[in-house]
Amino acid sequence: MEDQIKPLHLPSTSIAQRDYTNMRFTTLLAVTSAALVAGVFKGPEGASAQEAFDFVMHVNVRAPLILASALIEQMNGGYIVLVGSSAGRSGAGRLGTATEYATYAASKGALHTLVRVLSRRAAEKNIMVNGVAPGLVSTPLLDSVRPPGGGAKPAIRPADPKELGWPIALLCSPMASYISGAIVDVNGGSFIG
Repeated sequence: MEDQIKPLHLPSTSIAQRDYTNMRFTTLLAVTSAALVAGVFKGPEGASAQEAFDFVMHVNVRAPLILASALIEQMNGGYIVLVGSSAGRSGAGRLGTATEYATYAASKGALHTLVRVLSRRAAEKNIMVNGVAPGLVSTPLLDSVRPPGGGAKPAIRPADPKELGWPIALLCSPMASYISGAIVDVNGGSFIG
């Protein structure tokens, strides 16, 4: 088994060096699928608007780009799924401040474009790259941006994380062997686009 494990070589970047120095990425030669979930809604406490924007873009767009590119380079066939957001498809939402929401929505819209770009690049290696665009999901991220007391109730309940897991599992399976560059809306009908 030891001879089947190789390091996943990631390009050196300042954000990776600063925030991910304690992470070690390895991949088995037999890995055929990966779901990349990266998501922050806003910058660190006390950050300027520019610093917050850069932070959100680094985590939500740049990190998935670096990781997916490294995977595509080293995989020979398989599946990659990036997790976007219905915010990146609709631009409609009421969480956080107007600037925080605009930055988050823009980052997830960029991620959806990234799915299409990576899909074209990966297809020649028989790697299917797709994305999912969930609506509200009951996670610590949602809890961190809801107003105190929960705020207005959404018209449609937030998803349980398992309800997002099944579509991701489908896209990481041979059942999706001819699907590439798609963004699958997983939002219970809150966005129909």
